[in-house]
Amino acid sequence: MGLDLAFRYVPAQTPPTLLGGDWLDVIPLPRDRTALVVGDVAGHGVEAGMRMSRCKTMVRTLASLDLPPDALLDRLDRLVCELGEQYGRDEEFLATCVYAVYDPAARECRVASAGHPPPVLISPDGRGEALAVSPGPPVGCGDGGFTTSSFATADGSLLVLYSDGLLENRHRDFDEGVRALTTRLLGPPKDLEQTCDELMARFAAAGHQDDVTLFLARLRGVPCEVPASAVRQAEEGPFVGRSEELDEVAELLGRARLVSVTGAPGIGKTRLALRAARLLRDDFPDGTCLVRLAGVHDPRLLARAVAEALGVDVERGRSWDDAVIAHLSGRRALLVVDGCEHLVAPCADLLRRVLEAAPGVRVLTTGRHPLRVPGEHLLTLAPLEPDEALDLLLSRSPQCDPDRARALCLRLDRIPLAIVLAAERLRDLSVDDLLERLRRPFDALAGDLRAAIDRSHELCTSAERLLWARLSVFAGGFDLSEAEEICSDDELPQEEILNVLAGLVHNSIVIPEGDPRAQRFRMLGLLAEYGRERLDRLGEGTSLRRRHRDAYRRLVREGTDQWLGPGQAEHCELLRREHPNLREALEFSFTHPGEAEAGLDIATALWPLWISGSLTEGRTWLGRGLTLTSTTSPRRAEALWLDAWLAAVQGDRVAALTSVEECCVLSSRTGDTREIATSIQISAEAALRRGDSAVAFPLYREALARFHADADFLGVCTSLFQFALCHALHATPDYLHRAVDLCDEGIWTCEAFDELWCRSWCEYTLALSFWRLDQPHSAQEAALRGLALKRRLHDRPGIALCLELLAWIAATEGRHEQAARWLGAAHPITEETGTHLAGYPQLATFHDQAKTTIQTALGPDRTNHLVNEAATVPLDQYLDALLTPRKAPTR
Repeated sequence: MGLDLAFRYVPAQTPPTLLGGDWLDVIPLPRDRTALVVGDVAGHGVEAGMRMSRCKTMVRTLASLDLPPDALLDRLDRLVCELGEQYGRDEEFLATCVYAVYDPAARECRVASAGHPPPVLISPDGRGEALAVSPGPPVGCGDGGFTTSSFATADGSLLVLYSDGLLENRHRDFDEGVRALTTRLLGPPKDLEQTCDELMARFAAAGHQDDVTLFLARLRGVPCEVPASAVRQAEEGPFVGRSEELDEVAELLGRARLVSVTGAPGIGKTRLALRAARLLRDDFPDGTCLVRLAGVHDPRLLARAVAEALGVDVERGRSWDDAVIAHLSGRRALLVVDGCEHLVAPCADLLRRVLEAAPGVRVLTTGRHPLRVPGEHLLTLAPLEPDEALDLLLSRSPQCDPDRARALCLRLDRIPLAIVLAAERLRDLSVDDLLERLRRPFDALAGDLRAAIDRSHELCTSAERLLWARLSVFAGGFDLSEAEEICSDDELPQEEILNVLAGLVHNSIVIPEGDPRAQRFRMLGLLAEYGRERLDRLGEGTSLRRRHRDAYRRLVREGTDQWLGPGQAEHCELLRREHPNLREALEFSFTHPGEAEAGLDIATALWPLWISGSLTEGRTWLGRGLTLTSTTSPRRAEALWLDAWLAAVQGDRVAALTSVEECCVLSSRTGDTREIATSIQISAEAALRRGDSAVAFPLYREALARFHADADFLGVCTSLFQFALCHALHATPDYLHRAVDLCDEGIWTCEAFDELWCRSWCEYTLALSFWRLDQPHSAQEAALRGLALKRRLHDRPGIALCLELLAWIAATEGRHEQAARWLGAAHPITEETGTHLAGYPQLATFHDQAKTTIQTALGPDRTNHLVNEAATVPLDQYLDALLTPRKAPTR
């Protein structure tokens, strides 16, 4: 209808004793126009009420003929004359009336009056004036001569129709009454019903001698909806996912007037904004309007683009900015401004002015970065959730195998635009073919993706472009200090990295992650790939990757050299966090001539990472390094004993023995006492894991003595728990008590250096010894202490061993269902890491015995059900249940 309405009627007496003759009406007309009527029949009582009803019916009947206001009043005059003749002609049978027709499309109001006060029009800027219409005589006089006056209206204007008494009360003249009425109706737009109540309450308090009618109409233009064609263009294919983000947009627009959707190129900002606008259109009675800025490059044309989207014409001498603001003033509308990143300052200025002048308007923008307007709320889009990305791809390529499709989505960083483009290519290629071609993603996909990223690149400063290219050497993420160390030089000084990095974050090229106190950053894979192309064009590819490799080589070597002491848990966490960068460093080293020695150094320094669960990967990197380096490499002996250790843990006895033999030969040739002690230790370890304790005992004893002699306390701590385990796997009580003593010595030594890793193994071995000595309570306490330490270190094979041992203890005590669940909790870890009971055949025997005990008590079906059920429960859930009530048990 193009307007909001409210009205009130206050009789002269309260409660009313006689029926008055005031009436008002709202009449829909063709072409979305509306007629507003206020009238008054002279007199009071039943007869006046009957004549008022007849007049109202006459006006409605005449309105159906769609007559101009003056013609309608002329006919009404004749009809009232005829009505008056039925009662006798005198003033009691006269009536006043104002008839207004509002056309929202033309933004025009046409008014004619028959002896009635003219309407008052209050514009959005606060100017109030009585519409200068010729009042004409009352209807019923038979004089005619009515005229129609037309007035242009601004959106949000307030049209006030009323009866005589409202202005006459307590005012000396008509103009004074208009000014007082305007003053009372000024102020921020609010609910019209509330406005009516407040105004009439003031009027009633002042006292009045006549009936009073008040009719308020807030004028609105034709709603400017987001065109359906625009939505279809942006939403080719079904809209998938983003339900949480849509809810967040709705929630933000409910409490904020400016919401900006930001994110990387292709992340789906436009699609989300348009879908949100369509879903929220009922919340905005004046509609929603889409303004696309992709083709607007001159800031001077911004306001004109907005005006054209709104369908606003500008009058001569008036600016486009003013036309937009005047059009939106008083509206309750949603303005969607898409693609603000290249016009940030002009957009911010115009939208700030719009929001100040139009309190009913909400603005939803999209862009690579925020506008920084006061009151702006941000929604930064991340890639789609894994299931959402898969659903999007399958909705467009339903023939794909879901598992392969999931791998493709992961390779595309779950970016909606990339997934849509990939679906197009899948019409001609298989998923595996496309995955192979995605080694060069911008060649494999359509040009739209590169074009979107090119636009972002163009918007960056030269320093930002250079840093973008250099940051592409990182894999997974980085922190500020790493960026400063690796990416700075004379062209991009270290002290400037912070500000340039902030610019890339602002442009949604780099994404901040984690706790701001330990802030990390990352680039989406496709943006990093784009940066790598640029880096190679600059001729810096190899040199920057070498700097990256050298920085991480120093990082891991320092951690390993300082391993014995506090900070082990933090170093393990650092290795896990930097795992992708470490892989990148290793790959560079083993694929570029002359770099393999550095790669082997990194691979050996990463033993805490490999032994904590990445054993197969560790063996792979070590194997490549050993193959590519010479037999005289200074790190070769260290790499060999580590390779032997990992192979032994995985039960690969042949590979372990091969590496042990070469390690021993190389150590004896170099004469390095530490290497000799370590080769003896790893020989003992290999013997124990193949069940040959007779060989292991003397070798451990000699290795421990050599480490003591060299004051190599890391070697001492390691040998103590390994020698203790050798005793704990023996069947006789004397050996088991000796194992307890060795564990106590190991724990004491570890505590002296604040060492955690060896201590966790000492606690595990102590628990195993107590269990075999039939001391289940002490065994469980020690196992829980070991489990707590291994959790801090993220030692997944060690966690599995502790859970297994807790299951054996529970089975011994008759807690069979609990034992079955702990076996199930350990199983996925051993399958994932290939470390079934760390390769010790004696532990495998204990496992089989415990499982037989459980199955005898519960039955095979119940046992298997509990084991399989537990294997599906997140590991942290079990660890929380075991450790939270007691934290780390103390001895």
